[in-house]
Amino acid sequence: MPSKPPPPENFSLATKVGRLAEARIFALRTRKDVDDYGEAFGMYVMRLPQGTRAILIADHRPVTIYAQEVADRLLEMFKPLNAHLERIAILAAPSNATFAMQLDRIVRAAGYAARKVVYAPDEAVQHLAPVLTPQELKRARTFLEEYPPTVERSR
Repeated sequence: MPSKPPPPENFSLATKVGRLAEARIFALRTRKDVDDYGEAFGMYVMRLPQGTRAILIADHRPVTIYAQEVADRLLEMFKPLNAHLERIAILAAPSNATFAMQLDRIVRAAGYAARKVVYAPDEAVQHLAPVLTPQELKRARTFLEEYPPTVERSR
């Protein structure tokens, strides 16, 4: 029996163009929240044609910090996803140095050079651009512009 969908306030995940997966993370407070996110992303990956690797743009700007159990679970989830992702840009708010360091540590430990933490939308686009089609590139820019700066950050 499939689990019930995660609360919409935790994250959004969509694919609107090609292989570009768009994730916006609002709050991952527990291991279960991370598992819900991983399950949703896994379902997306399974729908791709065999041999196709996804490109992920993950906007974590609304997040302030992850509990240690959440950070540990994210690392556990990231490692097996490496084989299914061609390139990943994880966008963090530059004003949140502690969270940025936490994400940097998780990404380093996951051991995949194509996964990068960035601090500005333009950096995310630059990182992904070499593997995006023109349509995917346009959509990536649009996705990053959609972020409302007034969204309340998770606690």
